Amino acid sequence: MPKLTRLTSGTAPFRPRARLIRLLGDELISDEVMAVVELVKNAYDADAREVLVGLYALNDPETARLEVRDDGEGMDLDTVLHAWLEPATDRKRRGGRKRRTALGRYPLGEKGVGRFAADKLGSEMELVTRGRGADREIRLHIRWDLFGAGGYLDEVENRWEVRRPLTFGEGTHGTLVRVTRPRARWDGARVARVRDGLSRLVSPFSQMRDFRVVLDCPDFPDQAGPVTNRLLDHAPYRLIGEVDAAGLLRAETPSGEVIDLRHFAPERFLNGGQLRLPECGPFRVALFVWDLDSVGLRRAAVDRAMRQALKRSCGVSIYRDGFRIWPYGAPGDDWLELNQRRVNNPTMRVSTNQIIGIVEITQERNPDLRDRTSREGLIDTPVLHDLKALLLGVLARLEEHRFAARQDVVALPPEPTESDAVLGMVHQLRVRSQAGEATSQLLDRIAAAYREQMKVHETRQEQLMRLAGIGLAAEQLGAEINRTVAAASTALRIARNAAGWGAVPDEVTRSLEQLEGHIWLLGEQLDAMEPLYSASAPLGEEPVDVRSVVNHAATVFTYRLRQADVRLVLEARTPVTIRMI
Repeated sequence: MPKLTRLTSGTAPFRPRARLIRLLGDELISDEVMAVVELVKNAYDADAREVLVGLYALNDPETARLEVRDDGEGMDLDTVLHAWLEPATDRKRRGGRKRRTALGRYPLGEKGVGRFAADKLGSEMELVTRGRGADREIRLHIRWDLFGAGGYLDEVENRWEVRRPLTFGEGTHGTLVRVTRPRARWDGARVARVRDGLSRLVSPFSQMRDFRVVLDCPDFPDQAGPVTNRLLDHAPYRLIGEVDAAGLLRAETPSGEVIDLRHFAPERFLNGGQLRLPECGPFRVALFVWDLDSVGLRRAAVDRAMRQALKRSCGVSIYRDGFRIWPYGAPGDDWLELNQRRVNNPTMRVSTNQIIGIVEITQERNPDLRDRTSREGLIDTPVLHDLKALLLGVLARLEEHRFAARQDVVALPPEPTESDAVLGMVHQLRVRSQAGEATSQLLDRIAAAYREQMKVHETRQEQLMRLAGIGLAAEQLGAEINRTVAAASTALRIARNAAGWGAVPDEVTRSLEQLEGHIWLLGEQLDAMEPLYSASAPLGEEPVDVRSVVNHAATVFTYRLRQADVRLVLEARTPVTIRMI
């Protein structure tokens, strides 16, 4: 073989390292929830009618296992060897397009990334499958850690066998994915997150009546059972409808109103003096909004447990062909920038923690809304921005209805008898003038009262200037504390994860949990104080609900109230709306 330094031309193939598989599993799948969801999607593509997600022996890392078992069509040996073990195969496509399954489902899988979700969950995987009508089942065993070595991909072998049915008995078929030696510790919080993720996996408005997910978890029986989400039944404000290809919303209301959503974003759709057609295609939308003040929560019959569920489920999610696209609607994901809208107009607008949104698109009707390679999120294109603009128009319409409803419930009282001294004398002057009575003495009194009022306002202005200086200092200090809290929260989360696997005394684990709770409360208190010094707060007249102010104050002083064993109850039967000038 000639030395490479003497070669001047030639050909060479790509030869990927084995660790490429680990990169796909570990980096493209963000967390355990996403991994389980990907495995459930594979079951859907296999025409399964029921998927059982099992979490067993979670207290012992050596025996813990995660299982996803479905009653789908199953696979034969050729499919296992030349489709399942070949990522990015074109078997789901015909003529460059995906073809529907026997049950008429549009496949959700793309590029084979879902296969590596098991690597995210654990270091070993066993796949057992039996096709419909087959008299044998196939077992495939994969050790994901072998792909982390320094060899090449074609040097790693995966063992398989065809055997008599042991997992799928007579008359049954489907696929079982069993993951052992989990990479993370499965506590109650992680199991709850998986259940929440599965409860939002399928759109509650989809027509998939023949598909359901069941969670089996003996260690946490309160999380077990069929996965459902009934939180939407308690929403006090809602708007459901269809948006056609022209951007017209047809709401499911008795009036059946039709709204051109492009008028809510003329800066985007106005072109040459005319409104252009959106490029995103038609979609279905359902928005549900809650008031998070105490009066609003009581009116919607939302208890503490339901409020916690709302906190975990809030956000606007996108579903394609009935299945959710991550990370839209995930905690911390504000892809519509709702929180910024609320800062600019807090009375009218809603934030992400007040809303559960469902946006349904399809492969056929929205072909230009394409997934990222990682299967998490859509590619950022003008088509996606058209969808955002139309959705904000739908939300703006719901916010108008909500504002009107709140004004009816919390109506302003009739103006009381004039309490201002100057305005009271002006009223008396008007009455006496109409009666033809002398008014010179009353005019003198008005002038004297006005001078006195001027002195009072000058004194207040000086006090406000001093407070403004204190506010500027508080703003800078608040920003620094926010950064410190964020860094401390990250460090604590890393410490808790490390403590979960190490031989750490229970007292240390409990202390870490308490510390995490204190840091979370500090973050909530800082958020409650932010409007006091936010530079983006409105400067003009703005109605302020005093109840919200009281709730924020209660959050700030939570620790002191707990120490003093004080229970704060807010009752507001009469209006408490004021205007800031």
